[in-house]
Amino acid sequence: MSLQKIINSCNQIQVNRRRVVGVQSTRNETYKTAETPTRNPWKFSIQSSNAFPYSLAREMLEELDRIDTRTYEDVTFAGVSSMSWLFAYQGDMTSSDIARLTVTSFIGNQLTLGNLPSMAAGGTMFKPNDIIQIVGYPYPFTIMGPAITQANQKVGDVLRGNGSTLTVTTHRPNFIIDNIIGRNVVVGNAVKFRMICPNMPTYKLVPGAQIMSATGQLINNARIEFDSTFDMVEFTDSQI
Repeated sequence: MSLQKIINSCNQIQVNRRRVVGVQSTRNETYKTAETPTRNPWKFSIQSSNAFPYSLAREMLEELDRIDTRTYEDVTFAGVSSMSWLFAYQGDMTSSDIARLTVTSFIGNQLTLGNLPSMAAGGTMFKPNDIIQIVGYPYPFTIMGPAITQANQKVGDVLRGNGSTLTVTTHRPNFIIDNIIGRNVVVGNAVKFRMICPNMPTYKLVPGAQIMSATGQLINNARIEFDSTFDMVEFTDSQI
């Protein structure tokens, strides 16, 4: 879990899930946009804290060298309290309410859920930017709001309503090729991200970071410094 350790101890994280959009201006300054359909992968730029003593991080370094730029790792942001707030669930459902939800349809970016909780019609099931994932598939989707039917319609809270199912709009279309009808979901910081690190930074050892042995002896050590950020990209090529 080397990438996970980098995330758990990072001092800065940049999140990027912007779509690929081209903007063209004509000579009379009329602007046109065109979007290239993609899976819109999550991208994280992680700044390491550079606080790893070499003697305590050799296993992590070996694992980073093993996965290199070609192997993915599943990571979460719930492992430490300093990161668990990032994708925390914002609605009114309990954990047992969430555990009962099932997928009845997921076409394009319209996700329909069944087995809804017995809460008031005005209760908030999701707020914009809540994150949801189909159980068994490491591909998180954010919830933009209720079913959006117009291009200029704003995102908003998703209320329970009175129906037996509920449709929400996700930030990207469903690209899972398997039949997911009847699958449960996970919500909030319980989701996992399947990431690769195409730029896998190298590291250098800087004298210092001395530690004390169990017998009270001062041991020479080194501090690890990585040469760049860890630019992780969601690996969407695998289907489970």
